[in-house]
Amino acid sequence: MDQIAITYIAPVSISTNNITIYDNTTGIPLIRQIISEGNSKNIVKYSKDGKTIFINTLPTTFNNPNGSYYVIVDDNSVKDLKTGQPIMGIYNIWNFYTGMWIISIMLFYY
Repeated sequence: MDQIAITYIAPVSISTNNITIYDNTTGIPLIRQIISEGNSKNIVKYSKDGKTIFINTLPTTFNNPNGSYYVIVDDNSVKDLKTGQPIMGIYNIWNFYTGMWIISIMLFYY
C-alpha cells in the first residue's frame, strides 16, 4: 500500500498535531510513520474539493504481509480549511490487517 485516504465532510488542511501509523503485529505497537504539519509538504495531497487527504506512505510503512496495523489521528491533526477550527481526532477505530497482497484502504470520517 503506498497511500491512505481520509475523507471529511468539509474541506480540510493538515494542522499542528500528528497522524501516526502503527504496526501492531506482535501486540506491541511500533510506529511505522508519523505525518505532521512539518513533514506534510511532499507526503500529503488533497482532493480537488479539499475534503479528502491522501497520505503517501513510505515503502517500509506497510511492509509486513499478514500484519496488523492501526492509524491514530490526533485531535487538531486536521483543521477546517474555511474556519481554521481543529477537527476531533480518530482513535481506536481504524484497525486493519494486510494480507499476502496489500490493498488500498479508504476511511470516510463524518
